[in-house]
Amino acid sequence: MQNATLQGRSCKIAHIVCMGATTYVPIGIEYRTPNTLGYDRIAAVGAWRMHPDTPLLVVDAGTAITYDLVSARGKFVGGNIAAGIEMRLRDMGGIIVIDFIDMNEAENRQRLYDRMRELMATDRARHNILPLTKFGLMQITRQRVRPALDITTSEECPTCHSKGSIQPSMLFTDRLEDKIAYMVLQLKKNDIKLHLHPYVAAYIDKGGLFSLKWQWKRKYSFRFKIIPDQSPALLEYRFFDKDRNEIDLQEEVEIKHK
Repeated sequence: MQNATLQGRSCKIAHIVCMGATTYVPIGIEYRTPNTLGYDRIAAVGAWRMHPDTPLLVVDAGTAITYDLVSARGKFVGGNIAAGIEMRLRDMGGIIVIDFIDMNEAENRQRLYDRMRELMATDRARHNILPLTKFGLMQITRQRVRPALDITTSEECPTCHSKGSIQPSMLFTDRLEDKIAYMVLQLKKNDIKLHLHPYVAAYIDKGGLFSLKWQWKRKYSFRFKIIPDQSPALLEYRFFDKDRNEIDLQEEVEIKHK
């Protein structure tokens, strides 16, 4: 037992667990580099115990917002992280409009305006606050003091031994399905051959009638064959039609940019 103070009250702590990459947790960790995984994220996905045998997306909103995926087998497979609400508000710049609904009393609007000016007096960024309009709108202009928030998610490249980076591997099959949907629905291709690295081809083809390959065939109703190929890198792919012509997806890129 250890004594501690929480919110002004004395309490006893029965046990303290220091989280680490080797700490036992009630779920499996399938993250490729567990040593780089934030310990708070490992603790958060313990919520899977509340809904066992169910795929789970755990969202933890704090200083940062984390999105963590746990499979139905209780395996943590990864996720994403983004700046929290407070960080986003701190970096807010430009013209800001706040709607205070149903604030009809002029005295209350003036008190709110004075309080807002008092709170923002310590703001290092140049700003200007206008009194509330009769519709309850407060307009604030604020200088942007930091670069625009830009978060990218990538992984170390396994081919060049971490000298470069690649797109998240956990999203690779989702991107493949997007390409297939585009070719079948937009380009009207109904006979496709997909060349993949042998490791990836085996993963997509495993499970027989329950594999990703058969799921896609049933969903899009097309002829589909996976060709294991040593020439593509681990997360590269090439599509060919029934006449063995490689399908150029440049048209897809042009459509998305319009």
